Amino acid sequence: MNAARFFTADCIPARAPRRARRAGFTLVELLAAMSVLILIVSLCAQLFSGAQRSWRSGTGMADSAANGRAIMDYIARELQVAAADSRLRFYVTDATETAYGGNTNRQSHELYFVAMNNDNAAANREAQQVAYYIREETPTGKPRFYQLMRAVAYKTSKITAYDTLSWWNNFTQSANNDNVGVMVEDVITFRVRAYNDAGNMINSFSAAEGTNRLPAYVDIFLETIGAADAREFRNYAALKGKTHADVKDYLDKNARRFFTRVYFPNRNGYAATP
Repeated sequence: MNAARFFTADCIPARAPRRARRAGFTLVELLAAMSVLILIVSLCAQLFSGAQRSWRSGTGMADSAANGRAIMDYIARELQVAAADSRLRFYVTDATETAYGGNTNRQSHELYFVAMNNDNAAANREAQQVAYYIREETPTGKPRFYQLMRAVAYKTSKITAYDTLSWWNNFTQSANNDNVGVMVEDVITFRVRAYNDAGNMINSFSAAEGTNRLPAYVDIFLETIGAADAREFRNYAALKGKTHADVKDYLDKNARRFFTRVYFPNRNGYAATP
């Protein structure tokens, strides 16, 4: 018998088990996923930025509208205690500042009057001289808007309306009043129209013109532009020129307008005591 080797199953060496293949992504798949992710993040950022701009714009418009109404209410309340007689003069005239862009349709006005303030301080009178007027802003190298200013004199040493008929001359200079403050910025137009008993508009009204009384009523018109719109407009106007038709159209579309009418219920009964 030939010598033979017999191997049992237990003697056969076992094979090493194969390693299981790991599930993963290829480089191309990773790059594609990253591109999609970047696109989604960019779209979300644009949506968030747009929503944020809309929110700021809406908030700015709401604040501007509230400020505009508050200013108009303040002027109306102060006018309702105005006085005029043969000595105290109420005066409305064209503004000394040039209308924006040379547009005469946006000619502004100045308003001067004497108001009763019931101030019992020894150094003050019970009347005060008030002026509302515009002053041109001065941003360097950019088209300008205006500030609506309020000047007031309440100390006896500064009240000249009892002695000087044209007391408004040079009244807005700091030496001739007690306080000057900015009421609102980025003003396009401030207009005041006075009307007589017949309802006729008087371009330049003074209580010295025959009646020695306040006008029957006045219309006040305030036109402003928001701070963000003003910045954009200045850059736009600097490129095209402030008299360009597109620039004026932008101003018309973005202006915020406020109007009030003030009556003088006691205009015949006011009596000012020197």
